[in-house]
Amino acid sequence: MEDGHLLKLLLQIQLASDISAAQNLPFVLNSLATQSFFPSPHLAKWTTRVNSLLHSKEACARWAGLCIAHKTSVCSRSIMIEFGQSWLGVALPLLSKNEQTPVIKAAIRLARIIFTSLTDMSEFQRQVSNPNVPKFIASLIQTAQNTPELEVKLECIWTLHRLVPVYPAAHRASHSALSKLALIHLSGDTSGTSQRSLVEACSALYCVLHFTGGKVGASGLWRNSFDETLDFGWNSFLALRTTFPSSDFHNSREQNSHEDPSISVPLNLERLRCSIIILCDFLKAVTHRHVQLPLGSIVQFASALLTANAEAQVDGFVDPIVRSMEMTAIPSIMKYGSQLLHAITFSARSHLRPHAARLLTIISQCLEGKPTSALLVVLFGALDSLLKFSPSAGSPLILNRVATAVISFISARLLSSQSSLSGSSSEITSGKGKKSKKRARNYEGDEVFSVTKEVMCPTEDEGKALLAALTVVHHLLQNEDLPPAILSICSRTVLSLNLSLPQIVPTLLSPDSGLFPQVHNKLRSLAITIACGTSGVLSKSLPLVLETITNDSYEERMFDLILHPRVPPLLRSMPTVEALSLYISEESQEEKRIRKTLDLEALQHTSEDAMRDDENPKALTSLIPSLGQSAPAPENPPVASATQHDSAAAVRSKITPVAMPIKQPGLDNTGHKTPLSQNIYPQQSSTQQLPGTTLIPLSNDDSENDDEDEMPTINMASDSEEDI
Repeated sequence: MEDGHLLKLLLQIQLASDISAAQNLPFVLNSLATQSFFPSPHLAKWTTRVNSLLHSKEACARWAGLCIAHKTSVCSRSIMIEFGQSWLGVALPLLSKNEQTPVIKAAIRLARIIFTSLTDMSEFQRQVSNPNVPKFIASLIQTAQNTPELEVKLECIWTLHRLVPVYPAAHRASHSALSKLALIHLSGDTSGTSQRSLVEACSALYCVLHFTGGKVGASGLWRNSFDETLDFGWNSFLALRTTFPSSDFHNSREQNSHEDPSISVPLNLERLRCSIIILCDFLKAVTHRHVQLPLGSIVQFASALLTANAEAQVDGFVDPIVRSMEMTAIPSIMKYGSQLLHAITFSARSHLRPHAARLLTIISQCLEGKPTSALLVVLFGALDSLLKFSPSAGSPLILNRVATAVISFISARLLSSQSSLSGSSSEITSGKGKKSKKRARNYEGDEVFSVTKEVMCPTEDEGKALLAALTVVHHLLQNEDLPPAILSICSRTVLSLNLSLPQIVPTLLSPDSGLFPQVHNKLRSLAITIACGTSGVLSKSLPLVLETITNDSYEERMFDLILHPRVPPLLRSMPTVEALSLYISEESQEEKRIRKTLDLEALQHTSEDAMRDDENPKALTSLIPSLGQSAPAPENPPVASATQHDSAAAVRSKITPVAMPIKQPGLDNTGHKTPLSQNIYPQQSSTQQLPGTTLIPLSNDDSENDDEDEMPTINMASDSEEDI
């Protein structure tokens, strides 16, 4: 359809009357585009129809005219330049009239698009914008103060937030009125239930008012407003800690006996929330010139919020009601501290390195104190940004503590849940006598009908916390200061999860079906990072990751670079990272201690399986790696030099500590399936004899018929083959 023909059809059908224009407005707005306003004979009729709708007596027609004029201004700059002044003459007076909410919002949007889109035209600024912007500002302030509608109030405040940086000189005379409008909603509500959208809008407006000071005075206004907000936050925080002893950060505040704790505690908590939102917006604000950030004072405030706990109490009499209400506010205080720390690390970045060790220690203490899922999301976000921009912690012990807390959270959510599911499937029902004990029979597909399974991440916050924790692990693995022992534990845990997670039902991870692919992708990315090793030597876990490779383009590209490097490898000795243990038998005493601290145990045989191995020594042959299908043992097997118990223990010590086995085994040269241990580590040959043990010889099916044939005799005195 031709563009001019489209305007003609819209004028004849959808915009034929005022009522039809309001009814067909969504279709009209979706049909218009930039190509619709190319030069055509229907443009004059279109602008005439828009002006008639703007001056209509029907409110719905005026609303339709304002929306169509806004869409026309967005699509055609030339039409906005020509008719912008006349449209402003209709839109601005509507703000002072008793109009309906949709009409007022449409008028504000039309005026905003005209004032902010033509700033590069000095003549339009001189004739239209400069005379009308102060009037528009005064109308917005008056409308925001008088209207009871939240939508209109938000529209006015966000419009002022957009106009202040564009016209700072025009807002200079209204600085006090704008500050009053913003701070009246940032001082907290006695009910403690301020509208979050309104608080965010007022905070955004308050953080751009420093532009009214010009290029010279803007930095001074920003610093003064920042210091006032920080003092406001300190006062609100100390008002919530009246029953706790004074900390090293700031002096305590005495509780006023005339204040009602049911009013004062929610009010101060709401004020603290408002101050944190303002400080975060100040850290993201834009200034004409560089400003000096008071990093020490704001880090001190964030540290005080994060270290708030309920362990101590002031001497003397303490009102139990005040004490209990202040203790209930501690999780919210820590959450606000984490939000502030996240904003600090994102803004200060590398300048935060002198405080990194202290902040990492505080975060590790918070993670060890059983925080809520909502607090964990914010803590992991702050930890992620802190490790990303300030990787140097100063001491490996601090990173060891942080990594232990993160791995403990991940293993408690994933590995513990999987072990409980596998343990519940092999329960043994006990009765009064020994004969009543019976092993539970497991059949294929029983997990579909099981009703005892628990979801690993039942809430949305726990899923977000799990994703954030995996992101933190990615930064920990890339940190050069991480001790080798905890690095080995992290690597083995990630590899175990990468192998075992695809074998569970996605609904067991979370009710949200989108969480499972996100977690799986993060685990695969971490496994690829571990498998890549260094630029000199690949990691020993590369075969494990190759077993789980998919058709993903990123994985194929990474493994192509690994297997076919574009540059020759560096000639140097194997680094310490590559000497990390992958087997339990190879781990050191420190790794064993850390693994037991984190409650990470390998999948080994139970005591009943060991008893069955003692009763049936032939079952040990199933643990020996072999090529092809093994034949039954001979009737008179060789006598082992050591006991079968030592042989079983030696073989089990080589089992990889993964949560579940891999589904797809490899293939050897003859086409037979090889076990996982042989497929991944070919240097561990199946003929390797364990110390103190004589292995039972194994034979293939194809060689059984050959063994039954009689061996021909050879004449040693003859040199020809005919005498054989």
